[in-house]
Amino acid sequence: NYFKKPIRDYMLTLNQLGAYMNEVNKISNPLARYAIELIALNGARKNEIVALKWKYIDLDNRTYILPKTKNGNRHTVYLADRSIEILRELKRLHPHSEYVFPSDTSTTGHIGENTPNYYHDAIREKLTIAEFRIHDSRRNFSTHTQEELGADYRTMELSLGHALRGVEAHYNKSIQRDERI
Repeated sequence: NYFKKPIRDYMLTLNQLGAYMNEVNKISNPLARYAIELIALNGARKNEIVALKWKYIDLDNRTYILPKTKNGNRHTVYLADRSIEILRELKRLHPHSEYVFPSDTSTTGHIGENTPNYYHDAIREKLTIAEFRIHDSRRNFSTHTQEELGADYRTMELSLGHALRGVEAHYNKSIQRDERI
């Protein structure tokens, strides 16, 4: 079909990803820096991260819950050590906020989706990786976690919050908690 959008398949090499994350760590705005880092670390959607509320986070159990995702389902995200560190720092910075990424100037109460984009685009230009969009971090997460850490396909689908189908969805109720952390 002539009007169909082309399928995006761009992802960063490990060297590009390292350079990108090195630049992310230089961002002076901690909310933008940590939002981008959580997106990359968890294969998260940007809109789910910027609007994340503390009431859905359980640091002791290493999880945060997205009550409703793109596919309409509730999704539990299991957190690695670095994600826990980031969330603890954000709680220290804004101990009384309802949102993980609060904003006093927005009508939503949290930073806007354009905040991470602004910094992401500056890094992209600096590193001359024009094709890389922030949403492509999900592809990086899935591919590199499988290739470099040996995660299996099911673990990645669960981690990304994709709906499982068929017999596997019906009979296998494993959440693969340890693998996802």
